[in-house]
Amino acid sequence: MAANLDYPLTPAQLEILKVLARPMSEDEILELKRMIVKHFAAKLSQEAAMVWDKNGWKANDTANLRKGHFRSAAKNV
Repeated sequence: MAANLDYPLTPAQLEILKVLARPMSEDEILELKRMIVKHFAAKLSQEAAMVWDKNGWKANDTANLRKGHFRSAAKNV
């Protein structure tokens, strides 16, 4: 089934499609999904560490952040 794309693929997307052009078993697909999740989890962890350091947060700030309520109140319309 061909997708109708309203935007061009990026070079990274094209490279991924080239790699995935060969048949893969269900186990290989699952392994690939796990690798992608690990990659983005590591990126997120790095970004969080940078924000943590930038704000000068310490270990005891973790409990305060967990207890906090950071959503804004809903506006009556």
